Amino acid sequence: MDSYIVLDIETKKTANEVEGGWNNIPAFGVAIAVLWHQVWGHFSFHSDFSNAEIIPAIHSLADKGTYVWDIELLISYLNNCEKIVTFNGVNFDYEVLRPYGLQPELLYHKSFDILDRMKKALGHRVSLESVAQATLGVGKIGNGIEAVRLWKEGKIEAVIDYCKHDVEITRQIYEFIQKNGFCYYLNLNRESCRTPRLTDPADNR
Repeated sequence: MDSYIVLDIETKKTANEVEGGWNNIPAFGVAIAVLWHQVWGHFSFHSDFSNAEIIPAIHSLADKGTYVWDIELLISYLNNCEKIVTFNGVNFDYEVLRPYGLQPELLYHKSFDILDRMKKALGHRVSLESVAQATLGVGKIGNGIEAVRLWKEGKIEAVIDYCKHDVEITRQIYEFIQKNGFCYYLNLNRESCRTPRLTDPADNR
């Protein structure tokens, strides 16, 4: 299996706060991005440091041993890594990063987007919460709207913890899929269902 990174992004705004809503994802803005690196075995935190108000909190995080980088370095990681694992990264996270210089089209060939695979296999979307509960027996610790609120309140560490948790459960779901070829999700009746096969030979080239 290729070495890989797992990516998740929290935004500065919600769909209700930008003109065009969900049709204008690039306008949401990056609050933070978290990467888990398979090779290095640690998380790193990336942010848009143009907001001077968050600089003191960021320095505090760095002093505590958190790896803190800017978005330019994040985009460099994405452009140069072998594989990127996300949950809805192709349609969301990559588009949030587009105004910062990312060219999503260059990443599609090396992306394993769990939601995209599941949507193609099932014919409908599922939530990360649904997949985590059914596959891992654990759930999320919040949601994206709460994360935006926490960011605006200056509770940066809470947002990072939330994002790291999403990255960790995404990583565990991905490894389950790589081992088994499928995963589980909860249907509308809260019943656990198994997906069709989500991998192909190219995933383990």
